[in-house]
Amino acid sequence: MNTEKTFINRVKQNVGRNRRWSTWVMCASIGALFSTSVLAVTECPKEPVKDLGYPATPPWDPEVLFKALGQPIINGKDNQGKPVHYPARGSTNLVGVFPPVVDYDFPTPTGELMLKDAMFWVRAQNRIFKVPHAVTGMYHCKMIAKRKDGAPGRATANLYTDAIVPNRDIYWFKGDQNVMESSVTDLVYTATCKGAGFSWERKPDEKFEWESKWENGVPSIEMQDNCHWIHNVAFWTPPDDNPNDKFKDPAVLRPTSAENANPKKSVSQDNPDNLPWKRKADSNNQ
Repeated sequence: MNTEKTFINRVKQNVGRNRRWSTWVMCASIGALFSTSVLAVTECPKEPVKDLGYPATPPWDPEVLFKALGQPIINGKDNQGKPVHYPARGSTNLVGVFPPVVDYDFPTPTGELMLKDAMFWVRAQNRIFKVPHAVTGMYHCKMIAKRKDGAPGRATANLYTDAIVPNRDIYWFKGDQNVMESSVTDLVYTATCKGAGFSWERKPDEKFEWESKWENGVPSIEMQDNCHWIHNVAFWTPPDDNPNDKFKDPAVLRPTSAENANPKKSVSQDNPDNLPWKRKADSNNQ
């Protein structure tokens, strides 16, 4: 019971479920808006309708992400003036990192909203790592909608965004007519997300650090209703157990010949094998 209350309080404090259109959404979609007749008949109250639920907030999996980083080699303390690249070469795909959201309610719209009129997009305004910094990557989220009453039919939307450059693309569902012409309140959705072509870099003097604040989730799926209110649909959060406590920098330091000749100047390693489950005992552990 306490856990449930804590969760709800955190959502209320950190998630702005309803907010007005940002400028880029209005510009990107203005043509689509004026091409539909729904706005001409939609009556919009001054204040948004209160959501009956909360956005889905599954945690991303730090263990899978940690493996995706690989074990890049650092050549000397300054890495010969080069950034440390994760993985060591090329890029990696993020598969199995973001748990699926299954049969979850859509946000409560302000005014009437059929699925065919709802606009969706995916944002990557936050990062999984504070350090290293993402330099390449793309998120792809797939949503499938179906009726709550079990009637046949479904509709699908594929959402994409660059992990580095803000994406201004808006997407719509496509599918069976009975689903497309249903109110979103009569539907549930399933969402899956994955990443492609990810790579990260840090300066040699920067310290490896995961994002650990629950509210800084990524990726984030959002929906806009006919009254110009934007709703958080789902976002993937850092896990409750701070990953910084377990998963340390996987990069392996390889001292230069000069550093080997002068060990006093070499960098000490609390975890020489760079394994998250191995650590050096402190003075209290006898």
